[in-house]
Amino acid sequence: MIKNKNMTIYRTEIERALDEMISNEEGMRFQGLAVVLVKQRWPELIASERKKDLSLDAYVSARLATDGVGKGLACSLTATLQKIKDDIDGENGFKKHIDDVSIITTIFN
Repeated sequence: MIKNKNMTIYRTEIERALDEMISNEEGMRFQGLAVVLVKQRWPELIASERKKDLSLDAYVSARLATDGVGKGLACSLTATLQKIKDDIDGENGFKKHIDDVSIITTIFN
């Protein structure tokens, strides 16, 4: 335990905060790696802005795709079947914003 005049900071609190920071960074690394791997199959995919991706981590519209088929990538470290469904059809799912995705690839840990 670290003592200060005004407050007490517990080691467990520091460790928990560091774990959360590491976990968040790893999520971004995981997303970046997933995009790189899927671009080996579909090089025309464009990576989405992190955290503002409308539930797709990479996307190419049917208009820009070499084969005329819209494609998307969704990845997550915390995947559940419900999360996958929500990313597609949920309140913030990509189908509300993007209507030309025919192929979606998912990569989950």
